Amino acid sequence: MPKHSRTRICQFWAHATDDRAWKGPAPPAVAYVFAGGRGKKEIVAQLAGFEGVLQVDGYAAYASLAGDAKMSGQIQLAYCLVHARRNFVRVHKTTNSPFAAEVIERIAAVYAIEERIRGLDAGERRATRQAETKPLMEALRSTHTTEAA
Repeated sequence: MPKHSRTRICQFWAHATDDRAWKGPAPPAVAYVFAGGRGKKEIVAQLAGFEGVLQVDGYAAYASLAGDAKMSGQIQLAYCLVHARRNFVRVHKTTNSPFAAEVIERIAAVYAIEERIRGLDAGERRATRQAETKPLMEALRSTHTTEAA
């Protein structure tokens, strides 16, 4: 009888870039990387030499990068609102929570701003985000902190 062993968990990562929506100079690209796991050490190895903003989902291993001394100052994490919104939609559908509905509406306002500024140059997008999106996100964070207390 064959000896049974534990299934090995590996990860097939996809790192993508597409700057077309904001008139970036580079063509879109995707790099696929096979790794023996899906933990922080694999992410750190894949991002060796990278500096800049990294848009991520809610996977906890990405959050651990922010506190890593080796990565300090090199990578700024930008979390994807789609992933956060998805959780609030699920909560609203199952509980009809007014708070979840409010969060969904606020995220929709952010999406509307992004739709309006798509195609503008980086400076214009940043100025609009600072003037319009930042207060919305700060209010959302404040509401979340108040609700959690």
